[in-house]
Amino acid sequence: GDRSGVPIEPFLTDQWFVKADVLAKPALEAVETGKTKFVPKNWENTYFEWMRNIQPWCISRQLWWGHQIPA
Repeated sequence: GDRSGVPIEPFLTDQWFVKADVLAKPALEAVETGKTKFVPKNWENTYFEWMRNIQPWCISRQLWWGHQIPA
């Protein structure tokens, strides 16, 4: 670290990921078909951009707060 002068060594761990694109598909279809609407409508573009380029979601992050997964 900067203060101690000791090198920081990465600690690699296995992580669990959710395929977010599988979850995004029905959510996208709901907005595209009009089943779900945005108010104001201009937020649709932001939503589509985010959902069409969604990345896998790491659910096993090492958090010091919040819910832990039983793995």
